[in-house]
Amino acid sequence: MMRQGNLLKAKLAELLHRQVHSNNMNQSKKKFVRKYAKLSAKKSAKPSAQKSAKSNARNLKLALQKLHQKWNLNRYMNRKLNLRVRLLSIPNRNWRLHRLQVPPHLLPLQYPPCYL
Repeated sequence: MMRQGNLLKAKLAELLHRQVHSNNMNQSKKKFVRKYAKLSAKKSAKPSAQKSAKSNARNLKLALQKLHQKWNLNRYMNRKLNLRVRLLSIPNRNWRLHRLQVPPHLLPLQYPPCYL
C-alpha cells in the first residue's frame, strides 16, 4: 500500500514538473493534478486505505488517458488547419508535397479532382 502511495506521489510530482508547450495545457494539467492530489489525501484518511489507493491510481490513469487524448486531438486538428492554411497561401508552389498529409476534404477546391 505504501509503495502504491509513493508511486502516485511520484506520478503527480512528475506531472507537475514536466514542461508542456502551451500555457493553456500547463494550467489544465496543474489543475488536474491538484484535484487528484486532494482526492488521494481524502481517500488515504479512510480505514480502507489500501483499496482506495488502488482505485485512486486507476482513476488517475484513466483520467490521464482522457486528458492526453484531448490534447492529441487538438494537436492533430491544429496541424490539419495549419496545413490547409499553408496550402491556400501557396496555391501552385510545391502543393504536392503537402497533399499527402492533408485529407482530400481539407484541400482547396482550385485543384482538379483528378489530383485528389
